[in-house]
Amino acid sequence: MDRQAPRPPGVIPITSHPASQPYALELPEPLTHLFGREADLAGLHDLLASGARLITLTGPPGIGKTRLALEAARAWSAAGGRDARFISLAAIDDPSLVLPTIAHGLAVQANGRAALLDRIAVATRDGPLLVLDNFEQVTVAALDVLELLNRAPLLTLLITSRARLRLGGEREWPVRSLALPRPATPPSLAALRATPALALLLDRARALQPDFALTETNATALAAICHRLEGIPLALELAAPWLRLFSPETLLERLDQRLSLLRGGAHDLPPRQQALADAIAWSDNLLSPAERLVFHQLAVFVDGWTLEAAEAVCGREQPAGGVLTALAALLDKSLILRTSEPEGTPRFGMLEMVRDYAAQELAAAPDADEIARRHAMHLATFAQEARPHLFGPDQPAWLGRLEHELGNLRAALRWLIDHGRRDDGLRLAADLENFWLVHDHLEEGQRWLEAALALNEPAAPENLARARRALAVLMLRRGDYDRARSLYQVNLVFARERDDRRLVAQTLLDLGTLDGIGGDLTRAAAHFQDAVALGRQVDDRRTVARALNQLGELARHRGDDASAAAFYAESLALWRVLAEQERIAMVLHNLGPVVHRLGDRARANALLTESLDLSWQLRNRHGAAICLIGIAGACGAGWSESTRAARLLGAADAFRASIGVQWEPVDQSEYDRSLATVRARLDEIAFDEAYRQGRNLTLAAAVELARRMLDEAAADTRASAGRAPDARRPPGGLTRREYEVIQHLALGQTNREIAASLSIAEKTVEMHVSNALHRLGLRSRTQLAAWLATRGERPS
Repeated sequence: MDRQAPRPPGVIPITSHPASQPYALELPEPLTHLFGREADLAGLHDLLASGARLITLTGPPGIGKTRLALEAARAWSAAGGRDARFISLAAIDDPSLVLPTIAHGLAVQANGRAALLDRIAVATRDGPLLVLDNFEQVTVAALDVLELLNRAPLLTLLITSRARLRLGGEREWPVRSLALPRPATPPSLAALRATPALALLLDRARALQPDFALTETNATALAAICHRLEGIPLALELAAPWLRLFSPETLLERLDQRLSLLRGGAHDLPPRQQALADAIAWSDNLLSPAERLVFHQLAVFVDGWTLEAAEAVCGREQPAGGVLTALAALLDKSLILRTSEPEGTPRFGMLEMVRDYAAQELAAAPDADEIARRHAMHLATFAQEARPHLFGPDQPAWLGRLEHELGNLRAALRWLIDHGRRDDGLRLAADLENFWLVHDHLEEGQRWLEAALALNEPAAPENLARARRALAVLMLRRGDYDRARSLYQVNLVFARERDDRRLVAQTLLDLGTLDGIGGDLTRAAAHFQDAVALGRQVDDRRTVARALNQLGELARHRGDDASAAAFYAESLALWRVLAEQERIAMVLHNLGPVVHRLGDRARANALLTESLDLSWQLRNRHGAAICLIGIAGACGAGWSESTRAARLLGAADAFRASIGVQWEPVDQSEYDRSLATVRARLDEIAFDEAYRQGRNLTLAAAVELARRMLDEAAADTRASAGRAPDARRPPGGLTRREYEVIQHLALGQTNREIAASLSIAEKTVEMHVSNALHRLGLRSRTQLAAWLATRGERPS
């Protein structure tokens, strides 16, 4: 048995859980040890075990509320097998955004407050624990939290706030400073090491200076530093880097001198907040003038920043490379933090209390409004750069980048609108159209667009038209068909006056979609055909591809599967050239059931498999739900297959309800057809039980079930075609496609080479490799190849 390395005294171990655990643990992974919170964790566990559903961790900034809440949630999830999720509210100050932010964290689509509460309640029906962090700036939303708890009787909330919410049923848990060393002469080194405040200070100092040690010589000064900073974790974190520059005795002396001077301006703060504000101010005053200027200006960023963003906003007063030098110094002194974006690009941020301090300094500076203007215009430029990528092969990566910048985008839009910059506000809000749409920020996007359109300042006609169209798209998805139609009709008049045939084609397509939803199929078909003709004239392949898909929908709705298949195939060919994954997945799941009814089961299975893979990769719940409907209707007629098909239909309906959409007529017909087919194969009790089980599946579990059904159906199809199927099931619980990918990987092929060999998308290869690693509990491609070799398997 391996021996565990000893832990520092007072350290609470960071619990890790195997991937096979049945609960979801979507909490940020801590990078440091937690000190001195054993009693807090035990008390919070007892509160949760007693049935408390609303617990508020209160305390001043920097006291460690967030870190404690995360560890408490982690421990409770591990002990009880319940989901745990973390939702940060730090980047918002508008109480109306609290529910949409919670919804987004749960992949629930926002569509009006009352309906949104119901959908969040559905999404939390299994009783997860949600950590809502930094609630103090949105306390007006406390009543929304109470209503949510009433509608979701199994939901538990762990909230961090500087003050309690004052709600019925709320249990407050005050978070105190870390325990301090007791006065002793001379102090016992063993006792000091066991003191949480000093243990934290030593741990952070050693992270920067591995040979730093507690000795008889420095013990008294280190203990005094802990007392001087009142055991506040953030203050200790800020002091630790200076131990590389100063001895403990010198650091203590400088703290005493500097903080006593700074204290005079902080009498209105509670004592603990004074100590923390003093610690930040002391570090600030030790910076060089250039470093201080960048530090204060960086507070304009709400949700962190990249080096490029910092240089664009803060670089005009700095020499070449000056911002990078300042960032390195601030990082070195723990005044900023380094994280990373999804693609690995370095990203930086500040703890909220540090940013509060820097923001106050910035507000008092003469260039504060200029810095805010630069910030807004940088975000506008970034959104303009992102816009074309939101429709092509790079869509997932750019959507992720915009999500990282959401707090900054909100701040930019607010500044532009508050300063009457209508043209810039319209352009920024409209550039984000597909971001609002795909990432389910429908209500928020609509609010920004309406606010920009309501300004009285002049604006470019083309920006007005783009904003009207973006607003109509969001309204159409939210079911506000009459207002969407009005906006499209205004745009149609504008487009014809300007002889903008591209905009005419797009608007006719959108109006046709509304006609189809309203049941006027003849008028819808005419609009779609006109959109195809005009789109081809102006080489707008995206509009042509959309219109061909819509013509396929009309044909499928009429029961003309042959015509539908022809329209879908033509649309799919265009989407593959455009490499827009979301649209490829859409046409695939439209085409799959049609091809199945036309008798080509093998191709139908392949189409549905690819669509499901793409929808899962994009975490597109709507697309995945429609795909589940087609798979349920296409896969197998045996009792076992029918039971699993009923689960898929239950899951599809639950996902539809969770994102607040109604099936379009053709999708509703497909659902009804699959439902009738599956019901006919099962008795009523068996169907109802399977359907109920399906409604409780997570998206991951439903996708996994659907993949296995498709895998088995493909094997059955090969057998019925007279080809001898491989009787062996792939080892390790892998699907056949995952096993094929591993075999090619073992030959040393790259993702691109594997994709070419198997005729699948390169990103689909990435997904299969990731799934295989997860199933087998491995961490690298090398380990996958070794796993294959140890089984005596030879790559084919």
